[in-house]
Amino acid sequence: MPEGTPVTLRFRTLHSSGIWGVTARAYLFDTGSGTTTGPVDTGMPFDQNITINGTEYDVWKTTLTMPSAPTVYYYKFKINRDMTNGWYSGDYLDDYDNVHKDGTGVASDGEPFPSFQFTVYDPNFQTPAWLQRANVYHIMPDRFRNGDQTNDYCRQGSTTGCPVYYGSQQAFTYNIWNTQICDPRDSKSACYNQFSNQFYGGDLKGMQNQLDYIQSLGMDTIYMNPIFSARSYHRYDTDSYLHIDPALGGDAALSSLSTELNRRKMQVILDGVFNQGSSDGLYFDRYNRLGGTPPNIGACLSLQSQWRTWFNFTDNNVPCSSADYIGWFGLDSLPTWNHGLDAVEDFFYRAPGNVTQYWYSQGASGWRFDVADDGNFPHSWWVDYRTHAKTYNGNGPLIGEV
Repeated sequence: MPEGTPVTLRFRTLHSSGIWGVTARAYLFDTGSGTTTGPVDTGMPFDQNITINGTEYDVWKTTLTMPSAPTVYYYKFKINRDMTNGWYSGDYLDDYDNVHKDGTGVASDGEPFPSFQFTVYDPNFQTPAWLQRANVYHIMPDRFRNGDQTNDYCRQGSTTGCPVYYGSQQAFTYNIWNTQICDPRDSKSACYNQFSNQFYGGDLKGMQNQLDYIQSLGMDTIYMNPIFSARSYHRYDTDSYLHIDPALGGDAALSSLSTELNRRKMQVILDGVFNQGSSDGLYFDRYNRLGGTPPNIGACLSLQSQWRTWFNFTDNNVPCSSADYIGWFGLDSLPTWNHGLDAVEDFFYRAPGNVTQYWYSQGASGWRFDVADDGNFPHSWWVDYRTHAKTYNGNGPLIGEV
């Protein structure tokens, strides 16, 4: 509903049920501040009797005016019957239960958590016109197409070498594309408990070589899983945010791909993993892969590291261990960023040459954000992020994994 719009709610009850009153209860989530107010109760006066298929019902009715600012307007119904109260509201389990959300609802004795809801929006708000009409093709780069075997890890003569990840996991690339992946959960397998190091060699050149095919499907936009330097095949553990992974062809490969996409009038959406980095990455360097001296040393190794305060450490132990910092989802390979720190905000979206601005300048059309609703992000992060990102590319979509 647009801001300020009148909305009429009706609630129907069985005439013979003894119900004598209905109230609409609302909770209002302010999208600007991230705060919730309420409850706000509005009586629903009796409106009329109706008969459906021979059964008599009472209809209760009220007209609400939606707030004058962007809001999520959560509401439910309180029912008075004789000396008891009941409730009627949404029947979904939680915010991730998309099967039951926005369904017909369910009755309950006590006030339930789920609610029906309106999204109250600014009618002047504009989403990028091109994305409204886009057909988006989703690619996980390592598993799409190998266009250049000279950048494959651990191949003879490769330009990328044969790195070791997280202290002991030796990278390797399958020689035959359709080889079944080794199961790291199987204690009898050669890759037991090694979750990051199995590559197939897909790269940006492979995508570029297949643009005719992608367009033949009617696609005009590519969304890629992360392509920045990382320590795994899926690349959700970023090593460096300002370079393309060498096994994908490096920075030059993105430049070439972007040029060809522009020629074809195609768009590309990048995956921004701004919630966590890698414990084996440039900024943290738990395994002392890069060495260095303060301040150019990993946060795990020195209190004088320029990046020490960028992560959520729980003590001052150096070198750090798994117990000394907060990892996303409890994973010590994914230390979380300290999003309340000005330097972290500057790095990702505020300071000149920041991550967001830089990749827009290199051909990105928009962003998708990993775990954007994670509790590690303050609500204010995304409000401020959008303000800055729209100055770099006003027509760039910002898509949260929510």
